[in-house]
Amino acid sequence: MKKIRTSSVWKKVWKFCDFSIFFFKKWLSFMKGRSHFLITAVCRREVIRMELSPKQKQQVQMKFDSYCKKTIKGEVKHYWRELTRQKSKESLFSELTRQELEQLYSMDDYCFDRSYFQVMGKAVEVNDLQIAEAFQKLSEKKREILLMLYFLDMTENEIASYLHLVQ
Repeated sequence: MKKIRTSSVWKKVWKFCDFSIFFFKKWLSFMKGRSHFLITAVCRREVIRMELSPKQKQQVQMKFDSYCKKTIKGEVKHYWRELTRQKSKESLFSELTRQELEQLYSMDDYCFDRSYFQVMGKAVEVNDLQIAEAFQKLSEKKREILLMLYFLDMTENEIASYLHLVQ
């Protein structure tokens, strides 16, 4: 490949041609070939390749290194900003006071530890298993009276009139 003075070629390219330079990461594109750097410029229909001098190679490498360092520093700053933003909005459970924890506290209530009894066409829910077992052992009439009295909040007169009993 014939060595060309890059400055004169660039002047010609800039002056006479519509051209595009391929950029590598927003900087001057360089293609690292077998053992040398080439800058490729597309000028209308022909491709012009220019071999860079050692000084120009070093300049391109330094510009690229500088770009990489700036990009990495920018990403690190962005990461730290995002981290501090998250920390300002989030708090750890270990940092919460007891009152704040109690506000967040919730308990799941599953229906397999409940018992249901039918009284007056209504389903009465009993949450305590021991009470539910005790109700199971009672006769149906006694169970109905206790459920009406304690769970349906009926008075003795209302229960007696419903069951047609004397108080």
